[in-house]
Amino acid sequence: MASRWFKAVGGLLTAILVMAAINTAPAADTAALLKHFDDCGERVRAARANKASSNLNGGITWADSYEMDAYLLMYEATQNGDYIDNFVSMADMVNTARADKSGGVDYKGVLHHGWLTDGQYTLGQPATVLDKDGKPSFMLQAVAHQDNNSLTIQITPDSKNPKQFSIVVMNLLTGNQVGNWLGLTMDTLEAKVNTPGSVLKVRKLGGNVPIAHNPFTLPTQRCVLLSHQSGRIMVPLAKVAAMIKKYPDMAGLAHRGQMYLTTAEETFAELENEKAWVDQGEGGYYKIEKGAPIWCDGVPDAPYALSAMGTALLYMNDATGKELYARRATQLATFIKTLITEKDGAAYMDHWYGPVNKGWTKADNISVNTPSFKGEPQPEKIEFLQDTLRFMVECARRKVVFTDADVQAFAKTFGKMYGETDKGGAMWATVAGEQGGSRGEKNSAVSGFMLLGGDTLQKCEKIYMGQCTAGDSAAELYGWAVLNYMASPAAANK
Repeated sequence: MASRWFKAVGGLLTAILVMAAINTAPAADTAALLKHFDDCGERVRAARANKASSNLNGGITWADSYEMDAYLLMYEATQNGDYIDNFVSMADMVNTARADKSGGVDYKGVLHHGWLTDGQYTLGQPATVLDKDGKPSFMLQAVAHQDNNSLTIQITPDSKNPKQFSIVVMNLLTGNQVGNWLGLTMDTLEAKVNTPGSVLKVRKLGGNVPIAHNPFTLPTQRCVLLSHQSGRIMVPLAKVAAMIKKYPDMAGLAHRGQMYLTTAEETFAELENEKAWVDQGEGGYYKIEKGAPIWCDGVPDAPYALSAMGTALLYMNDATGKELYARRATQLATFIKTLITEKDGAAYMDHWYGPVNKGWTKADNISVNTPSFKGEPQPEKIEFLQDTLRFMVECARRKVVFTDADVQAFAKTFGKMYGETDKGGAMWATVAGEQGGSRGEKNSAVSGFMLLGGDTLQKCEKIYMGQCTAGDSAAELYGWAVLNYMASPAAANK
């Protein structure tokens, strides 16, 4: 069907996602794939119930961006203009949800060219606890690595010793006790609670113990994580602009496409102006804003976040030809490649690198909120790897840093992680396989592997047909879109 945004609809669009060397495997039933996408799309839209887009708690980064991507891919696969209409509806909401457009200020009262987040990602608001006379006893703040919006804090004076009290913290999401300090006094409070890895930070304000408080949850602070979250949002906004430039059929969408592209360019400009870029010559990376209310402020950003920004920059360069976008994307790809190791032809990487893996001390002056950290190296989680795979595929197609061989090494990784089950196959939770988490945790998170084509694509399709036909998440919707795209003439004629 023709979209109301198009002047005309011509022949099938050629692919812009997959490198030339990939051999796609035709789907057993393309009609079934299309139906599964459309059914999943109905569930995703029903769950949203026409609510406006918001990135609080990461809603736009980890949901809306994938939904927008899905509609663009489905248009490439089918040329059905209804998918572009769905995209525009989502993109308009995402565009106006940016902080400077919605008027939402961050924890410092500043407007940004990015999308505010809070919830599980950010630290709690500092709060003052009073004593029995109504005077300040101490300040406390939730500072866990995640889920601060789900922590309940209970304060109980000791009935037998009036100079002592306890603090107990529970995580409502997991049901686990994550903090338990008994026999506290005003003199021992800070030393006992403010230890490395503690989920709370406290500061003594007075001399008397606090009054009793039943379990309460502190609101979390709001901030814009430009390098960590914005790239994923910018990807579809920039991609549609690149599509419009390449395909005359989409000329009727030019005005809106320019608006979305401008949003992406302005967001990137603010990221660059923050001086968060660490230039290493051929390579480089972004750091998370130091002082931002997140546990890992000041550290080099994670590979998947850098990869998402890199993908956005590739599309921005496609749309504008600006040298800076191509240069930054190339530097990010060069850096990401240094994080990948190969063993027996398969590729592996960690979830993070550098200080987060090795740790830091207060003397290193890396982070405001976490002055010291022991380091936690862990293998990459399967769901986050998919954004890195997509970046690699996009780079290889353009002959930027990554080669077809680099990408196909991850097909061997997939083979080592994949196992047949009565439900059509399962994946390990991380690239470490058996040592890295349970099997079947993230079976739906294989969209990047789908782009590798061949036997890997077929096995991904088997997972989806066996386990994701009732899917209702935006990430699953994107997975169905990739399957439809890879089975379409658009991919075959790349």
